[in-house]
Amino acid sequence: MCATFATDQAFADLMARGKPRSAALDEVGERCIRLVGTLLERAQSQGAVRPDVEMADVLLVMFSLQVVVPAAAQVAPDGWRRHLALALDALRPRDGAALPPAVMTFEQLVEFGERAHSDPHRPTLLDTHSCLPNARRHRAEAISDELWALIEPELPTSDGRRGRPWRDHRKTLEAILWRYRTGCPWRDLPTEFGPWQTLWKRHRRWSEDGVYQRIVERLVRS
Repeated sequence: MCATFATDQAFADLMARGKPRSAALDEVGERCIRLVGTLLERAQSQGAVRPDVEMADVLLVMFSLQVVVPAAAQVAPDGWRRHLALALDALRPRDGAALPPAVMTFEQLVEFGERAHSDPHRPTLLDTHSCLPNARRHRAEAISDELWALIEPELPTSDGRRGRPWRDHRKTLEAILWRYRTGCPWRDLPTEFGPWQTLWKRHRRWSEDGVYQRIVERLVRS
């Protein structure tokens, strides 16, 4: 998982900042948590992990690595491996002091994750890095006309909607895709895309309304 965090910026950003609301992604997340629990139980039964480690401990370590590893990989590509080794070594049985009593339950850990992901202004280590130097070259990788013809029917229209008309959906989606491809913070998006606050709100709305899920399903069918 840490290797994926270090080499796949989009995946790392998704995990660190929060995934869109999706029944399919929720199911994958729950399955991953069950697998972690199974691995922990088996490792403890075989004496490979200290017996006083709890599920919430492992998940909190993983949450921390999700933020630190991608940022460290941008500075020293393999430097994170040393710190992963330290984290893993801390889980192994050893003679010495016992762990302090657990102060965070699994339910509290879930609440912590939801709170951490709910604030778009929350600073992270990823925010300390500027956007990629080829920011102005994104048009060379814009959505093709053929791909747009498949995507456009799944995007909402302004028919019957109060307030201002929708911004250019194609330009908005290009901005969102470019941001996830580069790992750029929302507020550092190129100004030619428009106000970053508007783009973030559109992204959250599409996530909550299942727009991305419909786009993926349409592309798979095609």
